[in-house]
Amino acid sequence: MKLINKKLSFGFMLTTGLIIVSLPIGYNTIYMIFGDFHEYRGDNPVRTLIGPAFALVLPLMISFAIYRHKKLNEGFLKLKEAIILGLKIALVTAIAIVTYDILFNNVLAPDYFVRYFEQYGDQLYADLVACCDMTKEGFERHKNNKLENLEVYIVDLLSPLIIGLMVSTIVGLILRKKKPVD
Repeated sequence: MKLINKKLSFGFMLTTGLIIVSLPIGYNTIYMIFGDFHEYRGDNPVRTLIGPAFALVLPLMISFAIYRHKKLNEGFLKLKEAIILGLKIALVTAIAIVTYDILFNNVLAPDYFVRYFEQYGDQLYADLVACCDMTKEGFERHKNNKLENLEVYIVDLLSPLIIGLMVSTIVGLILRKKKPVD
């Protein structure tokens, strides 16, 4: 039996990562053009669903890519291959999200957080006090971190990587099948 080890192309991983981030980026861009982007919560059900939808798209696309990789290799898959593939897709996703955030915060809407906190700061503070017992000093620290964007970039970079590692490990454990040794 001839053993093969086909790998998914970088183009496939890049496309998969960009499909994953297209949902929140596309929505935010359209909403920024046609709606009040600075709206705090509001009655917009689509905006409410973007976060959970994005949280589902990343694991589904990573799972699909691992399954496709297994099919390309005649049903064989190593756990290491699954994890590497999942992390590569998550890395493309993370880089795209951070790139979008940098463009958004520095080019598209550089005053977004300033305007947001001016308009909704009191309401946001009241919500954080009610749910988290936040102090005024804690809120100011949170506000300054948002204005500096460092916290946003770190979360945007690490979140997809952690999710990618977890999903690819679970899917890899479920789908793994070792090649027979002759």
